[in-house]
Formats: sequence, C-alpha cells, structure tokens
Amino acid sequence: MALGALVAVLLVGGWLAIDHLPRFFQGDSIAYLSIDADHLWPDRSWAFGLLVSALLRASRSHLCFLLLQAALLAGTTLACAALFPPGTARRLLFPLFVACVSLDPLLGLYLRFYMSDLLAFLLFTAFLLCLHAGLRAPARRFPGWWAAMAACLAAAVFARVAYAPVALLCLLGLGVGLLRARAAVRPRGPALRRLGLTLVLPPLALALLVGANAAVFAGRFPGEVFANKMSGVFLLGTFAPALQAEDFRAAGVAVSDAEVAALDLGNFHKRVRQIWGERGESAHALIRDRLGITEEYSATVDQVSGRILRHAAWRDPLAVARVYAVGLLIYFSPDEWTTFLQEEMGLSRDLPEGFVQRVNAMTDRPLDPGITGVVTPMLAAFLHLAPAYPLLLLCGSILAAWRLLSGRGDLAELVVSAGLLATVASVPLFSNYVIPRYVLAAVFLSHLLLVRACRRGAAA
Repeated sequence: MALGALVAVLLVGGWLAIDHLPRFFQGDSIAYLSIDADHLWPDRSWAFGLLVSALLRASRSHLCFLLLQAALLAGTTLACAALFPPGTARRLLFPLFVACVSLDPLLGLYLRFYMSDLLAFLLFTAFLLCLHAGLRAPARRFPGWWAAMAACLAAAVFARVAYAPVALLCLLGLGVGLLRARAAVRPRGPALRRLGLTLVLPPLALALLVGANAAVFAGRFPGEVFANKMSGVFLLGTFAPALQAEDFRAAGVAVSDAEVAALDLGNFHKRVRQIWGERGESAHALIRDRLGITEEYSATVDQVSGRILRHAAWRDPLAVARVYAVGLLIYFSPDEWTTFLQEEMGLSRDLPEGFVQRVNAMTDRPLDPGITGVVTPMLAAFLHLAPAYPLLLLCGSILAAWRLLSGRGDLAELVVSAGLLATVASVPLFSNYVIPRYVLAAVFLSHLLLVRACRRGAAA
C-alpha cells in the first residue's frame, strides 16, 4: 500500500506538473459550466454542473477541479488494494496496477475534462469496492456496507444515469459468477442472499433521480416524470439503422418513404446526426416538424421517439439486435476509435466567445477560445495510443467472461469481472460512435483484472 501510494504520487504529480490545461467537450462541458440554480439542463447531470460551476466560482481556478479529480482517482486506485490478496501479490502487483492507472493517458486526460464521466466511474468503482466488502463482511456489518453501496450508486447515477443499468447488469452477472464459483467463494448461500438484497439498489437509485428531477423541474415541466428528458430521442438515434418509414407512421408521424430515405438511417456514422442534425438530415428534427413542436424538451417528441423504436423492435427484433452488435463491436475496432476523435476531444473548433467570457468572469486566469487546439503531452499520448485501447478492452472482457463462466476466481475477481462486462455490454445502448469516456470504468477494471492475472501466470 505504501509503495503504491508513492508510485501514485510520483506519477500523477509528474503529469500534473507538465500538463495542467483544462479540457472541454464542446457540448456537455459548456453546458455544465453554464449551469446555475436558475438554469439547469434536464438531459445532462445538473447535479454535476452545479458542483463544478460552484467549485470554479469559489476557487477562481481550473486547477482546483483538476486536483480534485486527480485526488479522487488516486484515492479510488489506492482503495483497490483491498482487491489484491495479502502478501507478495499485494506488495508486487498492486504497485504495478497503480502505475498502469497513473500512466494511462485516457484516464489522465479525463482528469482534465469538465465532464461527469470520470466522477461517475469512480463512484461506480467505489460501489464495487463496497459490494466486495459487504459480501465478505460478518452479518452484523452488512447493513452498513449496504448503505454505503446505496450512497455510492445513487451518487454515480446522479452523475451519469447510465450507471443504473450498468449496476443492474453487474449484479446479475455477479450472480452468475457466484453460482459457478468454486471453493474460493464458499459458502455461496449468504453471498447470494446479500446479492439479492443489493439488486434493489439500481432501481432505487433511479427512483431517487426521477424524484429529484420532479422536484427540481416542477416549475418548468409540471407533472412530468423522467430520468433523462431526451432518453427516447437518444435511443432513437442510437438504433436509427433499424428504423423504417413504417415505424414512424405507426407512431403517428406522417412521413413519406422518400423523406425517411433522405435521412440515410442505415449509415452508422450518421447516427449522431439523427439527434442533433439540421432539418432534412435528422430524424429528431423530422419528428418535431411533423408534430408541429418547437419546444426544446418536448415530452411528446420523446414519447413518440420511444414508440417508433418499440415498433421497430417488434417488427424486426433482429435488426435492433444487429445495431446493438455493431455498436458493441466498434469498441474493439482501432479504426473506429479514431473516426470521431477530433470532435470527441473538443479539437474540432474553438470555444464559443460567449462561453469564454462567462467562464473568464469566474476565474483569475482567463481562457483563450483557441485553447482547445493546444496539444499537451497527455493529449498527444492519448492520440497516439488510442488504437491500442480496443486490445486492452478485448483482453479484459475475455478474461472477465472466463472468470464468471468458469467460476475460477476469488470474490474480488468475480466482482471486478462483473463490473467490467456490465460496462462494456451497456455501451451500445448509449453510443452513436466510439466515445472513449463511456468505457473509463472498463479501462480501469481491465488494468485491475489483467494485473491480478499476472499472479496466476507467475504461479503457473
């Protein structure tokens, strides 16, 4: 533990010394730092936006946010020492894991982004650590660990709602692993009963978010119940290649075959345009146009989008499954990792002048709109190594699947494997293209699982 902490301090401190530039994704980051108590976004984490904008106003420095995220990443990484068996393995392999995390340019880069993804994945990892501890703890201590799991997961869902289905998939996968587990996870009965009690946490976390949204947006959207105001539209864009004109008409949207054909729904690289594109290239815009709706966050548009997708799934479930499969496989393709990388890293255009003026009024060191084009050492490392991440994810996923299905692993390996596979399996539900920040948890857990596997390899 002490050696791991020293490694973390040296490596993270070195990176921060040479690269402390804040980073911005041109959509969400701008939204988060434009949030205040009277201006909240119902399709993004308003809780995270309030946190980071308040932090920036209080500290008047972007460095404070970067240091906070670095501290959280370092603390979570060091807490993972509990997942390494005591003795030689912990003394030798844990510092190696710390080094892998500290040197990983993807994890390091998102320390610098004003995005909720890093905080959300760290909270999910804390949930996994509490889950591991709770399944092993004496019966009298389990309620305390259950409460800790509930707090971590609720916070993760408030930071990024996608962690509700991720956590549910994780717990179900862990159940499979426990049923297959051998002597290393005995007795299984108490662990399975505790796991059953933990299954209520993902829907509970989601219900808390829905309740909070109902209270926060009561004046703006009276009587509406939602976790994300555009969830139906987002899913419509993600699964656009499975849609046909008849699905729109079945949902009450009067369109011609030619109008739908012009959207080029079958083009996987244009899925993001189906949400944010202009009239004539966007399914979202076409639905709003046909329904005569101009408001930005229309419940009707979102509900109709959901009906369109449900009709498509009923009409041709294999087409929807194919889109899911393609969405999964692109994360294992080096070429796909670089296709939208300029846009995803915020390099494609300068920051808007109005946003820069707003942020500069909150800080002592002003930003320049062209800061997005500065290629720092961390960014350069990631751009160079991005095509290697599919191999890391593939190796981690294969090992995780083997651990769960074979039962050959201790409880820590089963928990990590379930979390890794759940993250990877859920990604196609939210991705219109390869979005590296969506797999931060999978990258982190892949490092952990693969480093732990070195122990078995050495023993063999």
